[in-house]
Amino acid sequence: MNKEQESRNTNKSNNYYDHSYNLLDSNANSNAKSNEISSTYFSSSVDDIVENEYIEEIERKEREKPLFILGLVLICISFCFIYLDQGTKWDNSKVAMDALKYRVSTELKPGTAMQSAKYENELSKDVKIKNNTNKKKTKIWVWDYADEDGDYVQISVNGKEIGDPFLILNKPRVFTIPAEGEIEIKGIKDGINGISYAIKFDFNGTSYLNLVNEGKVNKFSLVK
Repeated sequence: MNKEQESRNTNKSNNYYDHSYNLLDSNANSNAKSNEISSTYFSSSVDDIVENEYIEEIERKEREKPLFILGLVLICISFCFIYLDQGTKWDNSKVAMDALKYRVSTELKPGTAMQSAKYENELSKDVKIKNNTNKKKTKIWVWDYADEDGDYVQISVNGKEIGDPFLILNKPRVFTIPAEGEIEIKGIKDGINGISYAIKFDFNGTSYLNLVNEGKVNKFSLVK
């Protein structure tokens, strides 16, 4: 084989390898582009799915919003009814009305609340009470029989104060005191329209409705 033929064979071989390399490179580029297209398509599909789910979630919340608002309204109404139900329960019975009218009752229960109908004899007064029992001590209940309007009183027995001044409420405060002597109810703070209160003595089962002005005193004298 002469040198010219050998050179031609070498060139053919090189051309063959170059062509093969170009084909491989072309295939690699094609595969890369194909993968890039697939990746782009997949990414686009995922984005579309996420966007659709987001839109569906927003639409669902919009549909449920009226139900949510209705639920809140019903809850508020329920709380209002509960609050109103826990308000003052007025006693409009004949016993209560007679107690308001005559300012004394042997049937009135401690803590009875009565709407403040005004009577001409609703005056501040001192009371003398006969103790016909052998009891040396007695319980007393003190409460606001009308509106709870911020009235404060101080109780003293035989000139000695019992505890601190306190706010009188429809719920009675209970004290145990000597069944003989002088009990004073002093008006400390008038919430509005005078300090109206009721006091019931255990030894005779009688309740007295009274009124005391701020800075003034009612006296209940317990005598044998």
